[in-house]
Amino acid sequence: MHTKSIDCPPDPLGTFDSMRAYGYHFSEAIADIIDNSISAKAKNIWIDMRYDKSDSWVRISDDGIGMDQFTLIEAMTIGRKPVQNTRTIEDHGRFGFGLKTASISQVKRLTVNSKKKNEEPCTAVWDLDEVKVNGWKLYLAPLDDTSKERIQTFKKKSGTIVLWEKPDRLVQDGSKQSKMIFEKLGNDLNHLLGCRYHRFIESGKLKIHYNEMVIDSFNPFKLPTTNLKSLGTSSYGNVKVSAYLLPHESKFKNKAKDLQFAEGFKGMFDHQGIYLYRKDRLMIMGDWLNSGIRKTEASKLLRIKIDIDNTHDEEWRIDVRKCNAIIPNNLLPDIKMLILKSKEEAKKRYTFRSAKVKIKTQPKLEEEFCEIWEKHITRKDVSFKINKKHPIIESLSNSIMSVAKNQKQGLATKKLLEALITHIENMVPISNAIAEYSESTFVPQEPYENEKMKSGNEKIIKDSLETLGFNEAEIKKIINRTNI
Repeated sequence: MHTKSIDCPPDPLGTFDSMRAYGYHFSEAIADIIDNSISAKAKNIWIDMRYDKSDSWVRISDDGIGMDQFTLIEAMTIGRKPVQNTRTIEDHGRFGFGLKTASISQVKRLTVNSKKKNEEPCTAVWDLDEVKVNGWKLYLAPLDDTSKERIQTFKKKSGTIVLWEKPDRLVQDGSKQSKMIFEKLGNDLNHLLGCRYHRFIESGKLKIHYNEMVIDSFNPFKLPTTNLKSLGTSSYGNVKVSAYLLPHESKFKNKAKDLQFAEGFKGMFDHQGIYLYRKDRLMIMGDWLNSGIRKTEASKLLRIKIDIDNTHDEEWRIDVRKCNAIIPNNLLPDIKMLILKSKEEAKKRYTFRSAKVKIKTQPKLEEEFCEIWEKHITRKDVSFKINKKHPIIESLSNSIMSVAKNQKQGLATKKLLEALITHIENMVPISNAIAEYSESTFVPQEPYENEKMKSGNEKIIKDSLETLGFNEAEIKKIINRTNI
């Protein structure tokens, strides 16, 4: 039995319109072209931009190995390269859509000219105005003399030129503002590409030029004069996760230089989070992904570096633009636990100066200051427990046996104290508090907002410790270590 069928090819203009809606930012589109150049073993990439109203253009050229005509046609064919195809470890491609989708997202005409060593150059062109009239016709020569001239100005033994023309997405009109926007898109590439490809630039494997200016490396894990603090590295198969803390501004050796790098192009607050590297190419910069963690002021010094290779694309849900990802379910609990523990360190560093002020009566190490609540982080959850080594609790526990009438009564009193602490830990009305504060205009309660109450309670502690037999030096030490 044969089921009736017909060929049902996609509408060419509709297909290209869909490709234009992928949401590429200009720098992401440029990066997609650069990825192809790196895969083609390019050592230099030149980005040239010229503003001329509706005739403005962008050209990305490289000195890679180039393509012959068959390979170029294959590269320009929509979706020709399946995702499942085996790729080399150096391949930065993903879907086989990058060259076309990235280009067409910005302009209406894409011209690619490529040359292999000792072979004649070849050309292929997609033009959306021509597609509208003639359908799926890929042109194998420049469509006008202007395009031909822009390609011929670049002459290397081998390499590829990607020329963007008819920039309807980049140039809205011929106004001054339109020119400023176009030029700013180019000027921003120094930071954005310098960050995405900083490992390639730092290793000397790659130079990226913008309008004859060499783009500098911007390493989010390196300051000019001050080192970041490493919080350790964990490995999960081929995935490596490292946590780092920026120093507090007061610790910068050269504040002007270090602050400029720490602030980056998004500001220190927005640069916190995960930096996902895929085969040395930075894909995600400063995002907590699907970890459920929010950006906060207290964790703005924390940066997490994750390294994967291009065999993990499916697990990490790498998208067409290569700028979105999802932490795999099997890694999420471990990575989240690492982040939460690192956030605690970040919070300590951020609040270090205020903590020092609290214990100025006894200027010792920050670690000697003792909190009443301790955070416990596991793979499953986060909980808060009362610190049984807190000086007041420890003093009370140690005094029970000496003031009890007999050993049996002393042990019973100690057990009762431990049971009370456990009861308090398990009966904290967290859900009620969250609901109450989320539905009201009240500001959440801070410790000892009333100074009179704080002083009064401190006196009770002092008097009680004195009655229990502690001497003046011991009482002073306990009070200085207490959050009061």
